[in-house]
Amino acid sequence: MGVVTDEYRDERCRHIMAAAKRCFVRNGFHATSVQQILEEAQISAGGLYRYFRSKDEIVLAVAGEALDRLKSSITETFDPADPLPLPELLEHALATMERIDEADQVALIAVQVWATATYTPELATAVSELIDTVSGMLAGIVASYQRTGALPAGTPPEEIAKVLVTLLPGFVLQRTILGARASDFTPGLAALFA
Repeated sequence: MGVVTDEYRDERCRHIMAAAKRCFVRNGFHATSVQQILEEAQISAGGLYRYFRSKDEIVLAVAGEALDRLKSSITETFDPADPLPLPELLEHALATMERIDEADQVALIAVQVWATATYTPELATAVSELIDTVSGMLAGIVASYQRTGALPAGTPPEEIAKVLVTLLPGFVLQRTILGARASDFTPGLAALFA
């Protein structure tokens, strides 16, 4: 038997996640069975469980992948030495989330995951960790803005980050239910930080 490379494992995980996303979007998270994911991915149960222990783990991988893409985009855009005005950075974050959603329909999946996390402790822990990750990143950005005088320095960056992190779920919910676009938030963000 040949050696399984990391690249092969990563490709198989991406293949399973893509199949699961299609099922979640088509059927909803709860109505999607592992069997449907197997059929969509055209793999055996053993093939799936070699990479993921459960459907919840697949969902978390999908959410984590979207979050990684969002974090990378913000990190690439944010220059601590010469930061964009905060409203522009937030608009960029929302526009990035919109692009990710257009490609993978992660907003719909995210709303379903958040609902499930209210009564599934393991999922709640994972969602909490994702929120903490984004909050930590935003706290670092806020601290940079405070150093340059773009934000007042009197409030701990973590407290401001708690408020900013709520913009993403709010946007995702409005996008999913109301069809909101990132550009819909531009006037409000500009007014808030004027």
